[in-house]
Amino acid sequence: MPRRRRRLTGLRTLALSAGLLATLAACESFGFGKEKPDPLAVLKDGAGTESLLGAADAAIAQRRIEDAAILLGRVLKKDPNNSQAKLRVAEMYLISNKLALAAASFKYLSTASDVRAKALQGLGIAMMKQGELDTAHKALKEAVDEDASLWRAWNALGVYYDTQSLWNDADESYKQALAAKPELALIHNNLGRSLLMQQKFVEATSAFRKALRIRPNLKAARANLRHSLAWEGKYQEAMAGVKRGELPTVLNDVGYIAILRGDYDRAEALLSRAMVVSPTFNETASKNLDYVKTIRGTKK
Repeated sequence: MPRRRRRLTGLRTLALSAGLLATLAACESFGFGKEKPDPLAVLKDGAGTESLLGAADAAIAQRRIEDAAILLGRVLKKDPNNSQAKLRVAEMYLISNKLALAAASFKYLSTASDVRAKALQGLGIAMMKQGELDTAHKALKEAVDEDASLWRAWNALGVYYDTQSLWNDADESYKQALAAKPELALIHNNLGRSLLMQQKFVEATSAFRKALRIRPNLKAARANLRHSLAWEGKYQEAMAGVKRGELPTVLNDVGYIAILRGDYDRAEALLSRAMVVSPTFNETASKNLDYVKTIRGTKK
């Protein structure tokens, strides 16, 4: 059992790290509010630079990239060297997954004193998404050294340290991110995933519950909560409230975790049920069921 747990922990770490990196692209990670006014409304009032930049922020947060481009174009037409506008253009590249352009833009802007810290933050996130982890780590560290309030940089550092299994550093990074943004579900979810990888299942469950109190519809946190509850052996609670369409997948996932825990009776029961409720042949559950039956010597 201990040998199996060590081997499978590595597999679980790789799977969760990929999920964590994906959260770096979320709209929420740009750090704007939930209000959704029409960003282009400011154009009717002959808005100045600050109003245009604020409206561009709102457009980027809503992923209205074309609107943001119009607003930033107005700023840059008046002031081609406006580094604040250029920083937002770089963020547009990042959100649009144009990572090479984003990285190049952020790197260029890191020489501008008024946006240097945020440019380093963006550069670090862009490099993380490209898998350039060492370069990303250097940029993110420089960013928080210059401005300790940059929660996105701290959050990304937490992700980096998770990939390296540097748990104390990861814990501290998420702590710093939460100090800056205590009511952001994204960070609580990432912290929970980190704790899950550390096999601190009770603490992970608590973090996912906090994320869901803030954003009850956060699907990633809901799925992660089910996993952490399953790792605690709370299978029934992990299955609570599952919608019919999700049932085969959740039964398979919880059953698989039961295998990893060495709870083969429950694993076989859960995986068998996954096979029954699946509308089509469930190949994944079938393979897992064969595996647990082989372990138990019950396969016919």
